[in-house]
Amino acid sequence: MGNTDAIRRPAHAKLNLFLHVQEARKDGFHNLESLVAFAELHDMISIERADRLELVRTGPFAKKIDAKPEQDLVIRAALALGTFAGIEPKVRISLTKNIPVSAGLGGGSSDAAATITLLSQYWGISSDQTDIMRLALSIGADVPVCMHGREALIRGVGDTIIQASLPNEKLAVVLVKPKENLATNSVFEAFTGPFVKNRSQRLKFTKTGSLAAYLSRKTNSLTLPAEILCSDIKTALTCLRESQGCYLSRLSGSGPTCFGLFLNHKMAHTSASQIAQAHPNWWVTETFIKGKKGKH
Repeated sequence: MGNTDAIRRPAHAKLNLFLHVQEARKDGFHNLESLVAFAELHDMISIERADRLELVRTGPFAKKIDAKPEQDLVIRAALALGTFAGIEPKVRISLTKNIPVSAGLGGGSSDAAATITLLSQYWGISSDQTDIMRLALSIGADVPVCMHGREALIRGVGDTIIQASLPNEKLAVVLVKPKENLATNSVFEAFTGPFVKNRSQRLKFTKTGSLAAYLSRKTNSLTLPAEILCSDIKTALTCLRESQGCYLSRLSGSGPTCFGLFLNHKMAHTSASQIAQAHPNWWVTETFIKGKKGKH
């Protein structure tokens, strides 16, 4: 079982390039459909041998996590996998938190996914088996696609993952998060429709233009309820939309982070600088969306 040297893995921020809320399920949840991609922005998870299970948080957003360590998705993932494998998790998990908390970027889910993947490696467990993905889903709806680790079309409650393909080139993106946080459940509670009935087919894009044209016909169903709960979202989307070179601005997940896709890095850099200067209380950063050449 493992060794004393730490092993580490990045946990990338997740973006919902579109997100459609579909029909209600018998269990009270709604089916979703979303094209998910991952940014180069990432947390870092490392694991090393210890006398007991520990979680150490560092990084710019470490102190923003409200959950006690035992309630953290990382610890829940470690305990669940340990129970599954019949192994007591005597490891120290170090989390460098670079992704904002409660931001609609799936940071907690990505951290949990990286933890499952690393511990599976550490304990010699095959992490791609069906039981492990079922365990991942029990931790959170976004954890399975974060374990998948690259662009995908997801359906249901995160339990159906269909491979997708984005253009080879890195896609320049600006992320803008207003100061206020949003809880996912509060946004869904405020959602009253409309529900999207149509479903996308297998998605494969070789050119940025075809991806942009496709996404322009899609939306994020949660934008209106998120804007009602956080009025700065509308302002953030406007700032991105009016930036030179931005061909798509959209809310990610349940928000409040918004993203803009740009024609090139220089235009993204200029936009990020201008928005940060105009709204110093917001978190603004430029990054890239990983394409086929950016597999984790």
